[in-house]
Amino acid sequence: MKETIVTRDGHTITRMDLSDLGPITQMERDMIQEAAKRPVVYDEDCPPLTPAMLEQAEKLIAARARRA
Repeated sequence: MKETIVTRDGHTITRMDLSDLGPITQMERDMIQEAAKRPVVYDEDCPPLTPAMLEQAEKLIAARARRA
């Protein structure tokens, strides 16, 4: 699923699932799996998230914390 959101201040955020990528190499697959293990970090210059995106992020963080 690919979703593009335009924030109130005009920033564009595109969110997509791995299924949107099509065929990928084993090296790309390994890189994605390594990236998934990294903590969620927010930059100060990151555009504001929508309430739905914040809710989803909080759910993902909570789920990851339960697995740790």
